[in-house]
Amino acid sequence: MYSEPITIKKDEDIFDIYIMDSEGLGGVDKNQNYDTKIFTLAVLLSSFLVFNQVGVIDEAAISNLSLVTALAKNIQVSKNATAD
Repeated sequence: MYSEPITIKKDEDIFDIYIMDSEGLGGVDKNQNYDTKIFTLAVLLSSFLVFNQVGVIDEAAISNLSLVTALAKNIQVSKNATAD
């Protein structure tokens, strides 16, 4: 997480935006469980998430994006279930 927020004023509202960077999915010497924990923490701390892909979109990239999508859906379902 970068220490200085970006402050934006829109109409009468003021927003502070914090930028956080995390490890990518599929790191060397890491397993999918580790990736899941890092991604889950990033999603829980964030309002928006950007998924970057270096290079060509291949089968591994689609698999990673599938993991990201499934985790995001599970977190959203869990959040909605506790709100009722």
